[in-house]
Amino acid sequence: MTNSSLQYVRDYIERHFQILAVVSLPQIAFSHYGAGVKTSILFLRKFSEQEYDRYQAAINQITHKNEAIYIPKITALEDERKSLIAKGSPAQVDVTETYRQQFITILENIDTLNQKLDKTPTKKVQTLSAFFFPDIDATPTTEFELFNAQTARVELKTQTDKLNALEKEYRAAFKAAADPAWENQIKAESKEQIDAVKEEWADKNAEDIREWVKENADHPIFMAIAERIGYDATGRKDEINDLNTICEEYRKFTENPDFFRVSPDRENQIFLTYRGDILGRFDPSAYRSLRTNSINAIKSSKYQSIDLKDVVEFRKEIVIDSSELPYVGLENIQSNTGFYVPSTGEKESFNSALKFEVGDILFPKLRPYLNKVHLAQFKGVCSTEFHVLKVKDLNNLYLSTFLSSELVVDQTTCLMTGNTLPRLQPKDVQRLPILVPPSNIQNHIASFMRSAYAQKKQKEQQADALLDSIDDYVLTELGIEIPHQKDNNIQNRIFTTMSGAVSGQRFDPEIYYRVYSLHTKSYPMERLQNCVFINPTTSFHGYELDTSVTFIPMEKVSAKYGETDLSLCKVVAEAKGYTRFRDDDLIWAKITPCMENGKSAVVDNLKAGIGCGSTEFHVFRALEGINIHYIHALLRLRSLREHAALHFTGSAGQQRVSSEFFKDLIIPKPPIEKQTEIADYITKSRNRAKQLQHEADAIVEKAKERAEQILLAEV
Repeated sequence: MTNSSLQYVRDYIERHFQILAVVSLPQIAFSHYGAGVKTSILFLRKFSEQEYDRYQAAINQITHKNEAIYIPKITALEDERKSLIAKGSPAQVDVTETYRQQFITILENIDTLNQKLDKTPTKKVQTLSAFFFPDIDATPTTEFELFNAQTARVELKTQTDKLNALEKEYRAAFKAAADPAWENQIKAESKEQIDAVKEEWADKNAEDIREWVKENADHPIFMAIAERIGYDATGRKDEINDLNTICEEYRKFTENPDFFRVSPDRENQIFLTYRGDILGRFDPSAYRSLRTNSINAIKSSKYQSIDLKDVVEFRKEIVIDSSELPYVGLENIQSNTGFYVPSTGEKESFNSALKFEVGDILFPKLRPYLNKVHLAQFKGVCSTEFHVLKVKDLNNLYLSTFLSSELVVDQTTCLMTGNTLPRLQPKDVQRLPILVPPSNIQNHIASFMRSAYAQKKQKEQQADALLDSIDDYVLTELGIEIPHQKDNNIQNRIFTTMSGAVSGQRFDPEIYYRVYSLHTKSYPMERLQNCVFINPTTSFHGYELDTSVTFIPMEKVSAKYGETDLSLCKVVAEAKGYTRFRDDDLIWAKITPCMENGKSAVVDNLKAGIGCGSTEFHVFRALEGINIHYIHALLRLRSLREHAALHFTGSAGQQRVSSEFFKDLIIPKPPIEKQTEIADYITKSRNRAKQLQHEADAIVEKAKERAEQILLAEV
């Protein structure tokens, strides 16, 4: 339906069949047979011989018309490439200029002697003359006026020998100055230009054919998207089957296509498109009202709309390794705002990346619905899951704002292809319609967007300061003074410790290098293992296998707020092999870098009161007299996480904190009332920080809405 390499199959279908209907099946349709491919069902009617001949004649006419336009363009580019390579690299051009006057002198002499002898110049002389002074008329010399024919013939031979010797010398110097890298670059640039013309040619053919179809052979096509089809990914029966409804609606459509109407509550599942609107792909998702409404809104604007490829250049410079340039991955860009969030761990390694410059726009290929559009404020390299856009003649902040608006996101959400990693095809990105208002409107939008981003940043700084203050609050309330850490120098990294401290423990020096303690004189101290169960067994015994329970993968835990997204579910039968927990348990990431980033949360309101999740969680369950949120406050302390990192085990990239670390951990144990007071204060602080973040996001969203209102305002 969408694979660009199978366009020839879709072209064949369009030329031989009338498309009656397309029904998209969910990705799980054949999962229980081991196939995860996204599938659609096509309903086709073969053209009659007369219909086929008429359609083919139109295609041939359009093809021949466009050949007359684009073949000369391609030929001109090929001739330009040959001419550049013939002239040579910059060093070879210098060689040519060095020898030019010598060649001109000899060639002028030969030309004069040929005229005196009434001889036609040899092919070599003609070629060299055209090369060394193509736009200069040879100046006849008077040196040989008194020569007779015999003397002139002898002199012509002498000049010809000089020419041959000079040519040999010149060609050796020209060859020595060759630059293969330059020639390859010229060929690559020429190929890119020719490919662009060929792509434009193919697009023009497709557009012209589509226009012909609209005028001569347009007809409605029934489109439907089935999300549930009577069974799930494992083959178990599902009570809901969208195909029943789709079949009934298709029956109504076939009875009277011109008067078929779908109820508004189903318009994103069942809808009509027209053959003349089909461009390159058949999947129903690309023709949903979510996308078509955005396109129609753009086309109805009083401002000009043009394709994205006409206002940007797609940078494609690949970097294999660049340790000096900052790397930007999708994970470094905030959704909806496009803000850059630096990585907290070590610099990420990569096999290849795209280079970008200040002012370029990074536009996501992968999961575009996350809306991670970034306007670069620094030079660097980025994931190949971005398109790097060099803006031509528009205000780049305006274009970045437009590309992150709902007008574009609604389109790209419908254009994704792929199963587990949905991406945008390059052609679909290039064809995105862009509104181009006058420069004063662009600058006006950019101005208030810049102000909105500044206000957002201020709100976020307040929220971050509030979150950062939590650690100091906890330590102050408990009367804890974290031991001062020694300077990290070689003198301090050579030390001794007592054998009793090492006996029965690990031998690696790192865990003895820094002293860490949560000791306080204000409250009694207790081992953590006497306050909580560490990794307790959670049984799902007694639950039916099809019971739905909450599923929490690592990415659903917020490192910033210490909370979870509970939107995912699995059935009990699928929970085998995952970490299990129940309401009011604390889950704490044990693997790097999630542990250092603070991925942990107290889980509650779980479906059926139980859940499962990543195997990279430790689970803690409070004993009597312990508030689990208080334990969470202690285990989220940045200083404790930094200390825990010294106790990592395992190889690089797969290092984890073992449960032994917690068994040796000693913590303050204040009365339950004090624990609750601390927990409540932290909850209020985090809620206030979330409110500030919400206000920050709302400022940008309101500014985007204002921009959209300006662009779509009626004339």
